[in-house]
Amino acid sequence: MGQPDTYWLYMTYLVISIGILSTLNKVERCGMFVFWYLLMHIFSTIRYCVSLYLEPELEFEMVIVKNLTVTFVYFVLWTWIYSKMKMEAVLKKVNASKEEPDG
Repeated sequence: MGQPDTYWLYMTYLVISIGILSTLNKVERCGMFVFWYLLMHIFSTIRYCVSLYLEPELEFEMVIVKNLTVTFVYFVLWTWIYSKMKMEAVLKKVNASKEEPDG
């Protein structure tokens, strides 16, 4: 079940992963890369499901169910990470505004 342009997809994942690793100390920037990782994850999953649907001689096997289950678990994990990063960024902004002197 070969898909065209898979290497470009892998390269994009690599660039996004390097972006996540290089911005771990900056929550807002890292959150942006996690968001792009989530978008790529959704794109890859839709692409996989479309290729399953369009492949006429492919039989539905338990491996496909396992792949989609693992993909769903990863999506939930990365969504949780993204929400925690966004919450951390909001708390950081709120705490910074409390520390500013009035006047």
